[in-house]
Amino acid sequence: MDLTVVCVYKTDGDYDPEYVRNLQAGVGKHLTLPHRFVCLTDDLGVDFCECIPLKHGWPGWWSKIELFRSDLSLVNALYFDLDTVIL
Repeated sequence: MDLTVVCVYKTDGDYDPEYVRNLQAGVGKHLTLPHRFVCLTDDLGVDFCECIPLKHGWPGWWSKIELFRSDLSLVNALYFDLDTVIL
């Protein structure tokens, strides 16, 4: 079973797509297990990784609750906040 690394990027907060890109790069560099990198987002301009659209308009960090949506199959998942730096 492959691992899914997940983050949530909401455009109305303190972060921008570069945080997603940096997290993806850190995971890609240091995680040796086979994995896919997924970003739940409301920004259709994020085109450098697999994206899943957010369904609800919850403000800020409340969008993280969408990780538990019944239509997502995130069984073997590892979540990182966008302010995480993988070293």
